[in-house]
Amino acid sequence: MQSVTIPTKGITFSYLDSGVPADAATAETFIVIHGHSFNANVWQNVMAQAPSHGARIIAINRRNYPGSTEYDRAEAETFANGSLIDRVALMKEEGAILDLMVDALVSQLGLRSVNVVGWSMGNAFLMSMIAAIVSLPASTAQRLQAAVKTFVMWDAPITALGFEGYEYNTPLYDESIPPEARGFAFVKWVSSYFVHDLDTPARDLAQLKVFDADLTRPPTIEKMGEKIMAVASMQESLVADVPIVSDAFQPVLAEIRRAALFSPAVAACWPQSRVVYLWNSSSCWNVVWASWTVEKEAKAAGGVGMPLKFKILEGGNHMSHWDLPEKTMATFVESVKA
Repeated sequence: MQSVTIPTKGITFSYLDSGVPADAATAETFIVIHGHSFNANVWQNVMAQAPSHGARIIAINRRNYPGSTEYDRAEAETFANGSLIDRVALMKEEGAILDLMVDALVSQLGLRSVNVVGWSMGNAFLMSMIAAIVSLPASTAQRLQAAVKTFVMWDAPITALGFEGYEYNTPLYDESIPPEARGFAFVKWVSSYFVHDLDTPARDLAQLKVFDADLTRPPTIEKMGEKIMAVASMQESLVADVPIVSDAFQPVLAEIRRAALFSPAVAACWPQSRVVYLWNSSSCWNVVWASWTVEKEAKAAGGVGMPLKFKILEGGNHMSHWDLPEKTMATFVESVKA
């Protein structure tokens, strides 16, 4: 693990780096942000594919995950019980800190340009990064404007985006499962494959499989074996991740989402950047539903806000970076090409 520190904040992020590609001048660099309960090690399979695609992956551990600065008591209390105003302020501060982290990596590693990928619940933080540009010092904002090419929102569940009333349709909140077993049940479910009806144009919730996984394809967790111990950080996820995906936190994320994607003021601060919304066709219902919901919202916005493009990774489940690393790496590169 390597690390980068933001001196003005006293915060350090640990990260993994796939290394400088053979042709660094034309390489696409991806700074990737993990999701709920999985740390930076979850990217190791797709990182191994980066050199053959002329790419570089820098996988960070978010705060509270191994090697990165923990949240203090006040921050933890705000995540758990804060007011709407305080929680929005905290998420925007987290976004600003991640922006500063990107700025520091660009300088420290001499990067030409970067793409920032948020996976799963990590999209709550990716949206915060986009929205926080308006609060940064002018010099920092200018460097980021020049450096960040694309934000990739990848396989975001509905509960990472600020839409209320959906948290209970996952094993994490299934009261028929003993509390101590819900973590494993969630990981098995989230790493399963699902065959949804994606062809019917109505895009109704009834077209999606909620718990009925495709039994012909085993969940990713069953193929990980003992490696799950290195990629999962269940305890570390309790402070921020668990509150963030709760129903009570959704109004916070809704405000962040609207600012990140549909604010003219924010978009004006990212004049050379765009957002690619990427989702996997065999992922969980709440990922597919999220993509349909955001696409509907984007159409209603009529082009106001960040440039937004939608793309599907066919056949991938929520863990395609583990199960289909070559296809996932190729899709990342395709997604950021002009």
